[in-house]
Amino acid sequence: MNRKNLPPQLLDLVAKAPEERTPEHLVVVTDLSNNEPAATLHRAKNYLLGRGYVIQSETPDRVVFQRGSFWGNMTSFDISDLITESILEIKPGQIKFICKVQTFGQLISGWNYIDLMYELSELRSVAIWNLYQHELAALIQKRKGLLRVLDWTPASRFWPKSVR
Repeated sequence: MNRKNLPPQLLDLVAKAPEERTPEHLVVVTDLSNNEPAATLHRAKNYLLGRGYVIQSETPDRVVFQRGSFWGNMTSFDISDLITESILEIKPGQIKFICKVQTFGQLISGWNYIDLMYELSELRSVAIWNLYQHELAALIQKRKGLLRVLDWTPASRFWPKSVR
């Protein structure tokens, strides 16, 4: 992933540690900390459950969510169908969200990446400020479908070098 190609407002969402990124995973990290940690955690959990995640495990310092399936990875063009593990790490004064998308069986396009960044941006808006981004959601929905699948040229910069 070339960080130079990302808009500045999305850079803080991309995993900073290169060892977290592998050809089989797309990893993004964002901070959900604010001055209302209990309310933020509650809104983040509700948002993720509404996006198709299920809670795999829950402890006082960590909530693990999962969505997607093997068949989603093998057949879908929608990033929300891919096997995804999302973690809310809770520490005193800090809530960190980590999202790991398994990309086996897929060529992740630029639009897939934009979908994931939109979801993270919306999670931040809902969890921290309790705001939904209806206008941005409508804009993203316009690009769904076959046109998005055929849009390989700008997306190729996100592909592994062996595939380009």
